[in-house]
Amino acid sequence: MSEDTKPVLPKIASITASEQAQRFPQYYAQEIKWEPCVEKQLLTEDIKAGFEQLQIPVETVECATIKAPLNWEAKNEAETESIELAVSRIHATQVQQLNHSQAIFTNPGGPGESGRFTWVEAVSAGQALDVLDSFDLIGFDPRGIGESTPLECEVPADDKDLGEFIKECSAKNPIAAYMGTSSVARDMELLRALLKLPQLDYLGYSYGTMLGATYATIFPENAGKLVLDSAENAQWATPEHAWKQQVAVADATLDLVKQCQSEFEPLGWVEKCPFVSVTDSATQIAQLNEKPLDGEGENKVDGEILRDYLAQGLYQADTERAQMFNTIAAALSGDKTAVETIFAMDYPFLEASVAEESEGGAFEAPAEATDSEDENAEDKSVVGRMIVTCHSFPKKPNLKAVKKEISVDNSNPLLDTEAGSTAVETALDTSCLQAKYVGTDINTRFSAEGMKTPVLVIGVRGDHATPYQYAQALAKELGNAKLLTLNGPGHGAAYVGKSQCVDAVVNNYFLSGKLPKKLICEPNSLSGE
Repeated sequence: MSEDTKPVLPKIASITASEQAQRFPQYYAQEIKWEPCVEKQLLTEDIKAGFEQLQIPVETVECATIKAPLNWEAKNEAETESIELAVSRIHATQVQQLNHSQAIFTNPGGPGESGRFTWVEAVSAGQALDVLDSFDLIGFDPRGIGESTPLECEVPADDKDLGEFIKECSAKNPIAAYMGTSSVARDMELLRALLKLPQLDYLGYSYGTMLGATYATIFPENAGKLVLDSAENAQWATPEHAWKQQVAVADATLDLVKQCQSEFEPLGWVEKCPFVSVTDSATQIAQLNEKPLDGEGENKVDGEILRDYLAQGLYQADTERAQMFNTIAAALSGDKTAVETIFAMDYPFLEASVAEESEGGAFEAPAEATDSEDENAEDKSVVGRMIVTCHSFPKKPNLKAVKKEISVDNSNPLLDTEAGSTAVETALDTSCLQAKYVGTDINTRFSAEGMKTPVLVIGVRGDHATPYQYAQALAKELGNAKLLTLNGPGHGAAYVGKSQCVDAVVNNYFLSGKLPKKLICEPNSLSGE
């Protein structure tokens, strides 16, 4: 790669792997002390049952905590405090033949999601078993998230200015200034070295694709086989991308309404779709803003809540989507219990939707056992998204261009382009400008030109959270990359039970480093044929 085509990197991304190790020798000298997670009561009964059914000893799931520098830009160890990173590992089933020389890291997205048990949930559900034969599977909670050194800020009240909240949260929590994607990539490089891995293999979903692309850009010599699933590109945190995602969510919601009549009803999964047509759905939603549905208590479901409830279905499996339409039909016919179901399931989504939908979306990893014990887990995830995003938010956002796009995006009846609407306010939000660390991470372009193996980028044509065009953009941006397209809806493609074709391509890539000439896949048939 010539000098004029290299991406211009911020300071945090310009330190090499060898320089990093030389600056922090004590961190690189530590030994990881693994313990079975089951002994720490960190695995759910469902996970244990899944492993037992697969005849995989649950004790092969191990947990550990390592130390990392708070500030990777410090010149030496004396100039920075330490943080802790919570890590998990599933031993390869044929590990005795491998001498622990292969492992695949993962990140489920968010940003702000815990990643320790992403692989654990997948394996317990019968996914990723082919790679588990040959690879240890590594998960971790990113700095500031989950059981790693946490960011201690509560979700702001509805009347709280987000910019002021970010400023106050950052002032009270020094770790906020060091939660950028490049810092997390450096944590992964430390983990790679401690695990004595010759290269870092990785599967990232949604925002996790930005973490993988960051690692490829900073440490190309150590990057192995990287799968970036439901990808975005380096401009992921810009207002332009936030608006494009609002458009994609509205478009995918309309497609979901159509799917009810074209697929769910003929299969008998839905007795009768609650909406006669796309136009009817928009009309009924608008009417609910004037006359909400009453629940059993004081709770009410208006048009905005119902629209968010539909959008929540975009993250679910088809059977769950069908049940969602059954619930909506019951609610519209006066079933107060169904109204309460919609309200109860939607309430936490309302708090998360602005951050999640404007920040690259999230592959919804199943909740870990500890989340059920922490009533504030979702709130912490929302705050984490805000802080991580601000590191990549542009210092000079192009709001004029976004406003121009908003003025012409009026063809979707479920997309509210009126000033003050949630969609518009989300796209035009500049709260991140209150953070001193705004725009300090990679936000212009990524590069994989220094890698030996091409990166595998996966794009889903009907992806509502990370629109397909950004997977195309990332593959081009990285240079040394190939794009695998899944012709279907939804967010997340590999090891989620969505496409046997995608799983086969990813398996072969991790096991052999090879890719087929035809990189187009179809989703599994709903009928199972």
